[in-house]
Amino acid sequence: MRRPTREDLNTEKEEEAFLAAIVEDADQNTARLVYADWLEENGDTARSSYLRLEMESHEVLRTDEYLPEELRLRLLDESLQLGLAWTALVTRARIEGCRQQDKTCPGRWELIQQTAFLNERKCEICSMVVKCQYTIWLGARFDAPVVVDPSAKRRATES
Repeated sequence: MRRPTREDLNTEKEEEAFLAAIVEDADQNTARLVYADWLEENGDTARSSYLRLEMESHEVLRTDEYLPEELRLRLLDESLQLGLAWTALVTRARIEGCRQQDKTCPGRWELIQQTAFLNERKCEICSMVVKCQYTIWLGARFDAPVVVDPSAKRRATES
């Protein structure tokens, strides 16, 4: 299976500017809100909805370890409709399985360097490639740090 690249997205120049703004100011929601509005105005309600749910999830995960089940399932539904290529660009999630668990590790997907592949980024601290995966099971298959979609099932009580 071929790994997705930026060319696979077929984005317009205006959309590329929104994506660049999101990467540049990863922890803030301003660019994300403007992009979500633009997507909605241009008829892309699925990606607009995902982006709004991602922002809501990010705020919850600042203080809680898990998403509320209803929010997790809504995010999962949107994520599966859109595919990992685009969602990996805008997702903010913690890096799991990193062996560099000290103060120097960024520990966050949105804070490490993008590569040519949309579902991979490279940590400048440890030089490891971090992959974005849909599930914890897929993430655990790699003997390397991973980022798991925030909507992934994390507890036995989740469906």
